[in-house]
Amino acid sequence: MLDNLISWCADNEMYVFLDMHGAPGGQGKNADISDYDASKPSLWESEDNKLKLIELWKKIADRYKDNPWVGGYDLINEINWDFENSGNENGCSCTRNQPATDMFSRLIDAVREVDQNHIVMVSGNCWGNNYNGLDGLADLDDNLVYTFHKYWNYNGANAVNWITEKRERLNVPLWMSESGENSNTWFTNAVALFEANDIGWSWWPVKKDGINNVLRVKTPVEYNNLMSYWKSASPIMNSDQIFDAVMKWA
Repeated sequence: MLDNLISWCADNEMYVFLDMHGAPGGQGKNADISDYDASKPSLWESEDNKLKLIELWKKIADRYKDNPWVGGYDLINEINWDFENSGNENGCSCTRNQPATDMFSRLIDAVREVDQNHIVMVSGNCWGNNYNGLDGLADLDDNLVYTFHKYWNYNGANAVNWITEKRERLNVPLWMSESGENSNTWFTNAVALFEANDIGWSWWPVKKDGINNVLRVKTPVEYNNLMSYWKSASPIMNSDQIFDAVMKWA
């Protein structure tokens, strides 16, 4: 699947940044954005899960190390974990975030064993925005980028000062790697803010069945029928109908 996606993007001269949304065990307790299962150890509670993630990134990096259309590797998406029993389960109140530093260090070492070409991207705790204690990440690699996310907050001139200060002080490039789910006015103002501060940006998602994203796609009736079939085996659908439903949604 990744090979196909990267090939399609290359044909259209689009760079691909590979983003680990689902780390083994889950990087946060938000099951809607990670693979967390409360009955099983998370990424942070299991050395086995950490080793799985390390080996997975090493395998990915080795596979795409010479691909010019792979821009880089976003090593862990939206860490949301209270490492310090701070009272905020998403890690927004953590002051050190040492487990995140340790994990990123191991991941970067693994990637660099096989790939010295591509950018490695790191992010803070609390949906990627809590960089407390993480200044040392800037020293881990010469081709490293700090990422952050921006949702549902103001786009005033000082809205990104907290992260641009780190860029200037630590000499690390920035990328606003995920934002969206808002209005056209908000999108316009956000882009202006990023551009004024020389920050690269990307949307999540570009399109979905809704009105709070950049582009909207309307879910076809056939796909809704497929969802009903998966949940209750009704209405009955054959393989051709299932394929047709998926392709219409694609």
